Amino acid sequence: LLPALQQFRLQYPGIRIRVSNFSTPEAVAAVQKERAELAVVSLADTALSGVSSILVTTYSECLTAGLFYKALAGKTSALHDLTEYPWVSLSRDTQTFRFYDKLFMQKGISFEPDIQAATVDQILPMVQRDLGLAFLPDFIARPAIADGTIIEVPLKDTIPDRSICIVYREKKSLSAPARELVRILQPE
Repeated sequence: LLPALQQFRLQYPGIRIRVSNFSTPEAVAAVQKERAELAVVSLADTALSGVSSILVTTYSECLTAGLFYKALAGKTSALHDLTEYPWVSLSRDTQTFRFYDKLFMQKGISFEPDIQAATVDQILPMVQRDLGLAFLPDFIARPAIADGTIIEVPLKDTIPDRSICIVYREKKSLSAPARELVRILQPE
């Protein structure tokens, strides 16, 4: 989002932008209730009432842990083998929590994080402080793995890719600035 906002700002310096940090359900509700013209969200369910979505990109997530758990980096584990460890996740009311809750249920295990964070940017510092295992988007995890502040926990289980989408009101045209931002955000 930030590179797209930078490009937009350079092209349209007079346009004012308000950026809010919501969970996906909160962001979708803001669009549905016309408190926001559009939202960029991690979306699992593309059949949402009153909004349309445009795929921006897909991304993968990896399981991470702090250095206290470095022994986990040396072996490939199944999710059911890791339930005894503490977990960090986004809160229950997020798409991410629902995604992992469903994934764990499909494996016959419960997803019961010990710590629930409000936003994904809070999770990396928690992992770095050995508060538990956590799934992080690759684009957040890889730099921290490369600099040695966290480890990746290799998994036998496949974690499906996730999607980042733009959502907007279904029956209302986007303003010209919003259409331009959507154009910048869409993949080539």
